[in-house]
Amino acid sequence: MRSGSSSPIIDGENTYLINSAGVLTCAKTISGEISWQTRIGGTHWATPVIAGEHVLCVNQEGKAKVVKLGGSKGEIVGEADFGEKIQGTPAIADGAIFVRSDRHLWKIGAARK
Repeated sequence: MRSGSSSPIIDGENTYLINSAGVLTCAKTISGEISWQTRIGGTHWATPVIAGEHVLCVNQEGKAKVVKLGGSKGEIVGEADFGEKIQGTPAIADGAIFVRSDRHLWKIGAARK
């Protein structure tokens, strides 16, 4: 199991990494045993981020995939296309996700009342 350019992330007993072929892998942190793999596509410079029960992966072409964690497979439950090159890791703060390209900064979250 080898990571591409993005860094692996650890959530308790599971480690998540994206390889150079655009495959997200969930493996047991201690044993390295692979629990599941899901093809998310693209080249990933940005490290994936965990938000609740989901992991957000944004590839270099600006295509994002939201994968539901848990269970026996990584199910893609959402997709977005920012339409711009993205190499920076998304940030999570104050109930929102921030995604940066060379030209824009997006804030994704519920509207405040």
